Amino acid sequence: MADLAKLVDELSGLTVLEAADLAKMLEEKWGVSAAAAVAVVAISSAGCVRSSAMLTQVRRSFAG
Repeated sequence: MADLAKLVDELSGLTVLEAADLAKMLEEKWGVSAAAAVAVVAISSAGCVRSSAMLTQVRRSFAG
């Protein structure tokens, strides 16, 4: 297993350009896109916000 603390230290030393190149290389190797992951998180977050708003409305209807 990888030494995660060492990996964090090494990644922390990267410049912004090196980090961007690393992201591109990982996307190519793994066949994924970071943009797709961001979209999924955004959709999930929007769903949570809507659920929270609905729950607040239900609570208010019972309270008042």
